[in-house]
Amino acid sequence: RPPFHVLLTAQASLYQEWQTRIMHYHYRKVVAANPCSEMSGFTRILASAGGRGDSLMDTIPTIVVEQAGSDQTRGFQVINRPWTIAQMVKTDAWRA
Repeated sequence: RPPFHVLLTAQASLYQEWQTRIMHYHYRKVVAANPCSEMSGFTRILASAGGRGDSLMDTIPTIVVEQAGSDQTRGFQVINRPWTIAQMVKTDAWRA
């Protein structure tokens, strides 16, 4: 079976930073407890204004993309999830 790579979409907010820390902690815990696990990697895709990084980039593998503008989300910020994936596949970091 092919290995699984976990992708987490997140926006630059304190709440989602906390959620990301918890998810990454449990990912690492499961991989450590199961050395033969098929989970092979974890990448956070961060959507932020101006495509700016944050403090988690030093500890969690992250690809940063520009978040969708309010003209595209119309106040429905969850639309950033598919937008973030679409922007990520255009980056050089994804091809590396």
